[in-house]
Amino acid sequence: MQSNGVPGQLRQFPSAVETVSVQGPGGASGPIDFMLQLKGEDFLFLWGALGVAAVLAAWLGRKFLVPRGRDWDSSDPYELAYAARGNRGVAETVAAVLAHRKMLELSGEDLRRTVGDPRGLRRMESDILHALPVGKTTVAHLLSAAAEVTPRLEASLRDKGAYLAPREFWSWWALSCAPLMAHWLLGAAKVWRGVHIDRPVGNLVVGLGIFATGIAMGLSHWPRLGRRTQEVLKRASEDNAGLPLASASGASAHLGSADVALGVALFGLGGIALPELQALNGVFTAPAAGGSGGSCGSGGCGGGCGGGCGGCGG
Repeated sequence: MQSNGVPGQLRQFPSAVETVSVQGPGGASGPIDFMLQLKGEDFLFLWGALGVAAVLAAWLGRKFLVPRGRDWDSSDPYELAYAARGNRGVAETVAAVLAHRKMLELSGEDLRRTVGDPRGLRRMESDILHALPVGKTTVAHLLSAAAEVTPRLEASLRDKGAYLAPREFWSWWALSCAPLMAHWLLGAAKVWRGVHIDRPVGNLVVGLGIFATGIAMGLSHWPRLGRRTQEVLKRASEDNAGLPLASASGASAHLGSADVALGVALFGLGGIALPELQALNGVFTAPAAGGSGGSCGSGGCGGGCGGGCGGCGG
């Protein structure tokens, strides 16, 4: 005796049932396949939106997933300057001390090194002073002289644990940049598919190149200092918050070279309101002052998302 007709119908069309149960929209077997089967303009729009989300995710990871690093501390203004602003911070701090002691003067728009009494200078200040030519000098000379002596600062900071260990750094970088890598691989998969079905992929290839360049630049500027180092700099700034106020008041006459060095190391030339330092700050910030001379405290991880509405793989 024949049973109910529904099972018989199911037995007649098993393939249709299987197809509906395993395939998604447009015949795609998953979200990745679905995205890869989108038409060129639709995929490029989606890929661009995902790129913005990936950059945001990488930025959040870079900001909030910073490893702590080892505990360390320092009262050396040049270690603090280098940790905060790299080679340029050291050059500005030395220049401030030399200007405060009248060994570096501003003549019009030119810097001039004078012959002064070097007694009482720290080793860092003395080394940079003797590397400068007597008479007219430039910010570029200061940056170059600082670059010659700052490797020992970096070595000291590494010994103290101010820098992240390679394992900590690369784990942090990989976790933060994983969304960017996934986004790039999605675009690369679309290019591969477009090539194999003979569709134009030029615009997407350009987008991938821009994105890869952005990632590479982000890596080269990725900070290598741990959260503990940021805490050290923050606490030092809080403990010496009176230096900018003292320099702006009548107490400025009582600021010694050590105070000037610590103030500029933490707050920059513009943060200490002494006339000679404000003039020096104008020279350092002038367009002709040269490059930044390197830094350990800033960076980013991002890239472009491509553009155009055609040639993106089908």
